[in-house]
Amino acid sequence: MIATFRSHEADFDSLVAMLDSDRKLLPAAALPMGLDGLEAAGVDKARVEAYRGILVRIGATGFRFFPKYGNISLLVSALGLGPSGSTKSFFYVASGDAYHIVADIDHYIPKPDEYPVEIDRRIKGKWFIHYDAT
Repeated sequence: MIATFRSHEADFDSLVAMLDSDRKLLPAAALPMGLDGLEAAGVDKARVEAYRGILVRIGATGFRFFPKYGNISLLVSALGLGPSGSTKSFFYVASGDAYHIVADIDHYIPKPDEYPVEIDRRIKGKWFIHYDAT
């Protein structure tokens, strides 16, 4: 995922800039939404297609935008279902920092009473790899 980020950093930057601009079209208290929600809120269809193109280039299979905070979650992989599943996403935190930052997601060993496991590894600036095993 880090290699993907580095080779497509301009796409990630474009995504942030586009969403920051389109955020002005959304109600202040808008709930998290996908691309369909952006289009329903008035984002131009051609613009939504531009978002889709970026998601394809970076290998994201899912998209959630949190307009209230400006955060972005881009699903990259999902394994299993329900309580035994896990996901990895690119996660952009517009203000503040991610909740539980670790140096290495792949070799992280949770504490015995730590469940569910949600951890983040900083890629660059406000971009993280988010791992969720809930």
